[in-house]
Amino acid sequence: MSTENIDQAIGAVGAHEGFYATNPQNINQKIENENYGTNHDIEREADKIEREVLFEQFINNMSPINRPDINMRDRILNSFHENQMYLRIIQKQK
Repeated sequence: MSTENIDQAIGAVGAHEGFYATNPQNINQKIENENYGTNHDIEREADKIEREVLFEQFINNMSPINRPDINMRDRILNSFHENQMYLRIIQKQK
């Protein structure tokens, strides 16, 4: 997915980074990873939020005639998340 301008890209990254600062569970998991050697995936939810923002921008940048309906948008987004999870599993196996 792409953005039309730098403001949209900054917004997506801001949402990603904002998750770290505002989610207590993620903060605790990061501390546990650093101090106790645990292996919590602290990127998964932040990446998901960033992708959702990018996807919303992608949809909003489309002309109204080409915009998918809400149900189609959700199916596309869920499929994208499933593919990302599959890729992470494959990468961990290497």
